[in-house]
Amino acid sequence: MPSRPPENEVAVIAPALDCLPQMVWILAPDGKVQHFNRKLADFVGPEAGTGDWLAWAHDADARQVSARWHPAFAAGAAFETEVRLRHHTGGFRWVLVIAAPERGRNGAIIRWYCTGTDIDARARQYLSLAETSRLQSSMLDASIDCIKIIRPDGRLAQMNRSGRIALGVPADEAEFGMKWLDLLPEEVHRRGHRALKAAGAGRNARFPGMSIGAGRTQYWDNILTPIQDAEGRTVRILCVSRDVTLQRAAERRLKVISTTDALTGLPNRRSLQAALKRRAARAKATGGGLGLLLLDLDRFKEVNDTFGHPAGDHLLRVVAKRLVAALGDRAVVARLGGDEFAVLAEGAEDLAALAETVLRQTAAPVTYDGHRLSWSLSIGGARFPRDAATPQGLVKCADAALNAVKAGGRDSARLFDGAAGR
Repeated sequence: MPSRPPENEVAVIAPALDCLPQMVWILAPDGKVQHFNRKLADFVGPEAGTGDWLAWAHDADARQVSARWHPAFAAGAAFETEVRLRHHTGGFRWVLVIAAPERGRNGAIIRWYCTGTDIDARARQYLSLAETSRLQSSMLDASIDCIKIIRPDGRLAQMNRSGRIALGVPADEAEFGMKWLDLLPEEVHRRGHRALKAAGAGRNARFPGMSIGAGRTQYWDNILTPIQDAEGRTVRILCVSRDVTLQRAAERRLKVISTTDALTGLPNRRSLQAALKRRAARAKATGGGLGLLLLDLDRFKEVNDTFGHPAGDHLLRVVAKRLVAALGDRAVVARLGGDEFAVLAEGAEDLAALAETVLRQTAAPVTYDGHRLSWSLSIGGARFPRDAATPQGLVKCADAALNAVKAGGRDSARLFDGAAGR
């Protein structure tokens, strides 16, 4: 069994304590300062001998540290904290305080050993960085753009307030760590993965995304920029997402306006030309066919001259509705302008029958303001690739057939049967 330490043990080790680079003070079992080394005396000054070491603590720290120290002291448990202690110059410096009890053979505490390490420079640097980080976070939170810091594995490291709101993340979230793409709709995952892979490889990336929250769908322009270390490795990815929901809606409206006839709501000439080009290419690739009908309203000018342009507009709207009702999903019905319409049908082997259906379904009388309007339809048709090898040629052939109908008395349909327009 080891012998009990002598009562003057503290006095024996005092010279050694004065050689240590840390501040050291020894507490009696009642918590009063029993001894302190030269380093502490140089730091604290005459107050080093004060009975309670907490008397050296800054007022702003004393209550919090006391609330932790006294329970630890009562339980005889090791203690560690960072606290501002009074410096002999009159100011305060950050000190790392560590305390541990020494027990006798019977388990009773015979003294406490406390050390203090001056960490003021490190602590102030940390606080400065924390304040800078707080200010940066505040600045980011003020942005209406969604700003995210993403790890190379795709997990979120940080996100500003706008981002949390858009993605349904709690406003007080501080840990993050969730996968960014898991917070987005599945339909944008593939584009997002490609962008993250490119950014991870050190390349700027961009992709259109969307988010769904609180019953609202938002669309985003996501710009990803790699953040690299000195060796060129991507350590983080900065993603700035700008809300383009209103812009997207405006673009859609413009697209509708640019491809839709305002009077009838039908696709316009531009839309028909695009559809004709796409479907001709598909028919050529699959070996299928394509039929085009061009329609003119006979005596339309007489309707306008007799009853006014409102009557003519009424007639155009009625004809448009009848064409759509007659053809359903079998064909694209478009208004080319004025009194001209077009019907584009895929695989229309019997184009003549389709033309007769149009004549029959639109033949019912049309009245306006109690007056019966006098009108009829002239239809010219052509087939691709039988009559023409190109979309432009198909239009020329159908137009040639339409001109033949007009020259022959109107109010009928005719298919192209010559070589013109090939």
